[in-house]
Amino acid sequence: MIQALSTVMRGCQHVTECMRPANRVWLWAAFGGSGVGVSEAAGGESVAPVSFDAYVIAEGGWSDSTRRLGFAKSVEIFKPVFGLVANLRYNPDDLKERNMRSQIHFVLSPDWPLSNCPIQAEFVEYLKGETHFFALVVSKKNHHKDQTDDYLEKMDPESRAAIPDEVIEHMRMASQQKGLLEMGVFRKGYASGQACLATDNVDMERLHQMVRDITQELGLPPTTEFFETNPVQLFDFSRRARCVDPVRVLCSAATSPAPSGPKVLSPAEFLAGGNGGVQALVLPVGDALQEPIWTQGLGINRGFHTAMNQAYACLLARETRTGDPLIAAVRESCAVHEAVWKMKWGEGHSGLAGSGSGYIGLKPFKEWDTQPRNRLPIR
Repeated sequence: MIQALSTVMRGCQHVTECMRPANRVWLWAAFGGSGVGVSEAAGGESVAPVSFDAYVIAEGGWSDSTRRLGFAKSVEIFKPVFGLVANLRYNPDDLKERNMRSQIHFVLSPDWPLSNCPIQAEFVEYLKGETHFFALVVSKKNHHKDQTDDYLEKMDPESRAAIPDEVIEHMRMASQQKGLLEMGVFRKGYASGQACLATDNVDMERLHQMVRDITQELGLPPTTEFFETNPVQLFDFSRRARCVDPVRVLCSAATSPAPSGPKVLSPAEFLAGGNGGVQALVLPVGDALQEPIWTQGLGINRGFHTAMNQAYACLLARETRTGDPLIAAVRESCAVHEAVWKMKWGEGHSGLAGSGSGYIGLKPFKEWDTQPRNRLPIR
């Protein structure tokens, strides 16, 4: 992987020139005085040109570069659900804090730790590091009705007697929990997650108090301070986007086979042929290529695989000796992207976040390298 990625920023006469005004970027690929204008631009101070063979985008799901370079995205819409993250300052001199251990709890497990704070969450995770880090997936509103008695009435007496009282109590808990709307964190409940998270719709005082209640139930002292950087954050997980195509090809201006200006080509346009000029690959990886959703895990495993997949496409672009190496790279990237998208990542046997992916055809780890067929169920 490292060897393949080392070709990204060396060895070719393609040139990028980055301008940095207010986070806007110029990207040019130039050769012999001709160039490829890739994104819109504004004036600003330029930096030294850097040669590259491929431009790898690893900016996260919000990637501005994928939008500017013309990547169309397919968006899935889910029921309103939100990620909640909190960071609190770790004081190693506090014995109670020092004795805390990383942990994760699922709402359907018997050790669910939240009894005083009624927030409806699928799981709660605590990681002890430089800070006390907490992560939950929480609902906008609780739509559950208590149907426990109806369920029990349908059972025969012997089966009913076999159910422990604590299990029955746990069954009733879902109807007693509250979403962010009932907790008063959201002032109004909108259909759009973005609208729910608008600054004037979030009661920060109630949000911080809710987080404080959660962290105390998990063992933190009430005096623990919020960390100064990103103390509490809410994320909208009611949508998930992925790039329809995993690759774009940059083409500089050309005089043959026909005069043409600089272009950014989709796989279909590039494979149709007739393209001149100097060419380079654009390859998104990780969340920029396919966003995860916390209710199906964090997506980090799939992110590593997509990085290795695109590194292999870079390798083909450099090492292919028969035919056009860029055509081989583009075809490989597209075929592997389709295969990865069809795999059921993060949908383990329990159906709970963090429960893994179950058996989805991944090869044994000892066989892994950048070649996708040594890792993934691809022919």
